[in-house]
Amino acid sequence: MVTAAGELVFIPDRGFMPARARGTRANVIVERDGMTFTGAVVPDRDGVRVIFTVRGVQTELVAGPYGFTSIDARATVADDRGRVLPNRPRWQTGAVLRVADTPTLQWTLILEPPEPDARHLLLTFDGPAGEWNVVLPLDDEIEHIGVPTRSLAVTDHQLGITLACRAVARSDALTAIELEAYLDPPSVGEGWARSYVLGIGASMGGGRLCGDQVVLRDDSGTIHFERGRSIAEPTGGKQREAVLFPAIPSTARTATIEIDLVWVHEGTEAGVTIPVPGDTQVTLAGCTSRVAVTRIAPREGAFPHVAGGPVRSAIHVETIPLEADADRQLVYVPPAENTRVGMTVSHCVGQLPTVEIPETTEELSAITVRGGTVQLRGRWRLRIPLAA
Repeated sequence: MVTAAGELVFIPDRGFMPARARGTRANVIVERDGMTFTGAVVPDRDGVRVIFTVRGVQTELVAGPYGFTSIDARATVADDRGRVLPNRPRWQTGAVLRVADTPTLQWTLILEPPEPDARHLLLTFDGPAGEWNVVLPLDDEIEHIGVPTRSLAVTDHQLGITLACRAVARSDALTAIELEAYLDPPSVGEGWARSYVLGIGASMGGGRLCGDQVVLRDDSGTIHFERGRSIAEPTGGKQREAVLFPAIPSTARTATIEIDLVWVHEGTEAGVTIPVPGDTQVTLAGCTSRVAVTRIAPREGAFPHVAGGPVRSAIHVETIPLEADADRQLVYVPPAENTRVGMTVSHCVGQLPTVEIPETTEELSAITVRGGTVQLRGRWRLRIPLAA
């Protein structure tokens, strides 16, 4: 099968990808001063990712709750003609240092695609590993083999959320549909105040619980439920997912995606302090819920990330909307303290999420919430043409 440049294919476990793209076919490895750099240019849906690590970093930095710490460092990528590859709009990632065992710098840069005439990329970065300049060759073409795809532009707008279908792929074994959801108009907030779509359906990203699956109804009236876990690719402000369904009969000419819930993270600069234990009403983006905070005995295995001694107790946070049938409900508020001690989130069928944070050496007298998840209840419908 011959595919044109710019066309997409669907690859199981990876999602929708360009049929042909440029990148490095093998890792680039550089040894220096007892450290090992390993990196590659990996094509993705909309551009490239420059993914690299440096093992053997000499550092006195201390790990955070999950065994790593964010670091202050800079990186740029330019081609052999000096043209800098811009960061992907609204999606940037920073460097982290994993401290356990051999200290290792880990970094992924999400970039626009290189120009067609670029022959290699020059990666320049600094930080705890020192200053590096590494040349990453660009192969002429990397071909992705997958299910042929049709690009689409079908949208529905409700409650300030646009839901869009961007692509569909069909084979004898599956139907894959690429969905996007985003605030329309987009959020103007930054930092803690930034808002964005968190999940399509009752979801904090890819994957939904039983009963919350995306539904596909073909033109014969047959209902198809999504199967397995969707392949999520958050794009910074948009939630993009490749959602999988069983194969649809070849006689079907159209099908309709049905989605009734969207979860949105609503940010705020101001924090709300809740005593431990305590029960406080919190209003966010016009939605009010009770936030109940209790101290409980830690469940066995609930905090595998904690390395600073045994967990003596845990703070349990539950969010209860005041209006059970409202179209907008505040359903989840994470404590800001999770950035210091980590957290565990539980989300069970028919229930709203709860969160627990560990206590090791000290008991918290209060927690602070700064933003949360608002559930929007609507009827988004996307009528998708299936015939070529």
